[in-house]
Amino acid sequence: MDNISGKLSLYERWRSLTRSEKLTAGLWVFVALFMVVKCITNPTHSTVSDEYLLGASRWLAGDDLYAGANGFLYLPQFAFLYSIYHPFPLWLSEILWRFTQLAVMLWGVISFARLMQKPGEKSFVPLLSIAIVCISTASFRNGQANIMMLGLLLLSVVALAREQWALAAGYMVLGIIVKPTFIIFFLLAGVLHRPLYWRLPLGLLIAFLIPMLFKGVDYVVGQHENFVVMLQQAIAFGEAGPKLTFAHFFAIFPQVAGFWVPPEVQLITRLIFAPLTLAAAYYASRKYPREVACYYIYALATCYLMLFNPRNETNDYALLSVAIGYWVAISIHRFHNFKYHLFCWFFVLGFVASKYIVKLTPGMWAWWKPVMGVLFTVFLVQRLFSQASKQETLPPGSAVD
Repeated sequence: MDNISGKLSLYERWRSLTRSEKLTAGLWVFVALFMVVKCITNPTHSTVSDEYLLGASRWLAGDDLYAGANGFLYLPQFAFLYSIYHPFPLWLSEILWRFTQLAVMLWGVISFARLMQKPGEKSFVPLLSIAIVCISTASFRNGQANIMMLGLLLLSVVALAREQWALAAGYMVLGIIVKPTFIIFFLLAGVLHRPLYWRLPLGLLIAFLIPMLFKGVDYVVGQHENFVVMLQQAIAFGEAGPKLTFAHFFAIFPQVAGFWVPPEVQLITRLIFAPLTLAAAYYASRKYPREVACYYIYALATCYLMLFNPRNETNDYALLSVAIGYWVAISIHRFHNFKYHLFCWFFVLGFVASKYIVKLTPGMWAWWKPVMGVLFTVFLVQRLFSQASKQETLPPGSAVD
């Protein structure tokens, strides 16, 4: 009887969903099936998991994880964690990895949507999901860690907004392990929240020590030293730009105008905008309710990362999908302004149209997404500082003129 009642409860829960929520569930089932079919029929095509598996196999064998500016670009802890997928056949390991990422990401999206919705508002999940799928299709196909990083960013936002400091620190340390570029959000949120001052270092220390239980002190310390060397080489490689495949702000100029910005200028620019980003996030923490302020920390950190990470790739813009989808949901459920709604959709469609727009510049295919990143950053900063943004705290049903 308990099983039957459990099934009935699940059925009733499904019936209670709105039509848009049911369609959203169908969308994610389709994404999951898409990934399964891809992994079974062609597991070696359009994937980055080969690099992840290579790192895992080197970890298990006790070999050096790094080979210069390309290849495995993650912390040793990532190779350690990914080794759980190593024993499986390639197609199955690809599926399990993608499903792990999808579960973390959906958990983050649902938690974030519940945090940001006001009482009585429709669910944000459908519109957030559309934005994610539109902007992140390539990351789903390739199995890139962007998907899990996005989920951990959102879970961190929720934990910070709810003042769950230990949980937030855990998500943020795991985010660093999943992808080192998480460091921008890590530092920004860490500086702005005093309860994290000791929790984040403690979390990093634990993450540093655990692998030593499996591979010994000398090997783990040596691989961290090699990671630092690799990171320096990777940054220099991205700044020099021998191949026009990176998608950051400074990559726009050689692809559109034919000249490359010197690495020294790139570094100075990053150093100038880092404290400005911190100041903007601090302003948000003073002006807005906690949950909205935490959204701005995520959005500002991600915009900074997209514009100034020398090794940024076009698929990395998946991390902006929820930052953009949030405004799409706000424009429909709270502002009730059709023109504003169309403007928000412009960002989603702009990223979708990237692969067609770059055909106007044969051989130069990584410049449009940084342009969209600049435009969204300007929009985000305008929303942050404008008087109109105060109306984001109005109750549901209040319109923006």
